[in-house]
Amino acid sequence: MKRWIALFLALVLLTLCCSCAADTVDVMTYGESAVTANMYRYWLSSYKGSFMYTYSDMTDSDAFWDSVLYDDVTAEEYLNEAVIENVKRTLVCMELFRQSGLKLSSTAEAEIDSYIEELIAERAGGSTNTFNQELAKLGINIRMLRDIYRYEKQASLLFDYLYGKGGARALTADKLEAYCRDNYVRVRHIYVNDAYVYETNEKGYYQYNEDGTLKIRELTADEAAAKADVIARIDADLAGGRDFEEVYGEYSEDTFYKNGYYLTRETEFIPEVVAAAFDLKVGESAKVESDYGTHYILRLEMDEKPYVNEENADFFGSIEADAKNADFRAYLETLLPEIEVNEAEIEKYSIRDAVINYSI
Repeated sequence: MKRWIALFLALVLLTLCCSCAADTVDVMTYGESAVTANMYRYWLSSYKGSFMYTYSDMTDSDAFWDSVLYDDVTAEEYLNEAVIENVKRTLVCMELFRQSGLKLSSTAEAEIDSYIEELIAERAGGSTNTFNQELAKLGINIRMLRDIYRYEKQASLLFDYLYGKGGARALTADKLEAYCRDNYVRVRHIYVNDAYVYETNEKGYYQYNEDGTLKIRELTADEAAAKADVIARIDADLAGGRDFEEVYGEYSEDTFYKNGYYLTRETEFIPEVVAAAFDLKVGESAKVESDYGTHYILRLEMDEKPYVNEENADFFGSIEADAKNADFRAYLETLLPEIEVNEAEIEKYSIRDAVINYSI
């Protein structure tokens, strides 16, 4: 369950919904834009479908919705609040797009119309009445679905407008450097694989599983003893004050990055190593055990603008996009308190009761 929460927290969804054909009460407003009860029904259904598809330990059952995730907060309460917060963000996007005087191009409008026609053909045999009946379960109709897709495109255009060249929130060199300093740590990594051995054939070639991954096997007694000896020597050398770099050069089975690893909390690396790296101060080291073996890490000073160094390219391929997205999220957060929420109305609806929408 903790893994499920962590994965969800990493999500940032910016999908915007629209009102139903009949005017309904607003559940929240911002400026001249509003989310109605029907919009919110669609929103709950779409998020529910996304969650059900993504998280294997989520089920549409009372047992799941009543389960406690943390501090007496149930799964139903947690996800309802998460959806509300995301709806608030998209409502802000809608109003900012309007305030900025932006418009969708005729080409974008035509693409949306064409996609909806494809949906009608594939899901309803070309019948608009049949498709509208399906949409009605979600609280919308075809016209409203068209607006949903328009708002999704608008959110993307708003981002480009704000962060493109000359945009009001364009990424500057100072902002990029600040993002790097705030979100990355740099470590030297000594690695001893005392957990497994890659299988080889009689010619010494690695063997592969059907899914393309390398086959592994357990260490023999002699292999395990040899690894234990290496680890004991590393422990003794570091305890005796030997320079970390010297120990790294002599013993580490990981020497891929001579400038060290640049890690964020979201880096897809050994979780125990990533967590330990952020607990260290510059100059501090730690020994870490994982399913992959034994690790020693030393936190290093950051190089100046490490993202411009080609040797560090594996760690910074998305840093500009990440920095823009982080700034965008932070900007939206500053505007959320201005939203007026109709608490009495929004409490009438729950993700538990929503129809699951996987693909519309």
